[in-house]
Amino acid sequence: MTANKKNQEFKIRKIRRNIEYSFRDSDRYFDLFIVFLVAGIVLWAVMHVIFDVCIDSWMADPKLLNFQYMWNVLMKVIPFTLWALAAGFLV
Repeated sequence: MTANKKNQEFKIRKIRRNIEYSFRDSDRYFDLFIVFLVAGIVLWAVMHVIFDVCIDSWMADPKLLNFQYMWNVLMKVIPFTLWALAAGFLV
């Protein structure tokens, strides 16, 4: 067993295996970064389009004015939360 640990080929295989394992983990985190980044961008665009389409009806009805404020906050909070998660996976 000790002869195996001193073998140069054994050390090279062990180092190569460790590099492949660390690359697999970093690749997984980079994929999650891309997923959360794209989800944040798509949600930001869709929520802004919905806001632009519905703003006229919300301004006309005073009961829906609170819904406008809630939607205004949500269309900023949700994408920024997804982008923060993406940044966490990038680090």
